[in-house]
Amino acid sequence: MLDVTSADSIIKFANKLKGLTLKQACGNEIEKHGYQGKGNFGQILEKFYFGYEPNSESQPDFKEAGIELKSSPLKILRNGECRYPKN
Repeated sequence: MLDVTSADSIIKFANKLKGLTLKQACGNEIEKHGYQGKGNFGQILEKFYFGYEPNSESQPDFKEAGIELKSSPLKILRNGECRYPKN
């Protein structure tokens, strides 16, 4: 269970993403999300995994814990290596 007031809880919850695809972590509803552009990966995580509406506020995403969420998508290559996709 995620406690948005606890940095440890947020980090533990985020670590559960390791080894998962975005669809595995967030479910099938991400296909209907409507987010587009360079930041859509992070917006999907914010809404469907962490459970808050994406925003562009200057305050941290998790205000009570003082944590700003940062994310980057990775592409899995045929040889199993992970790379940051080039746009």
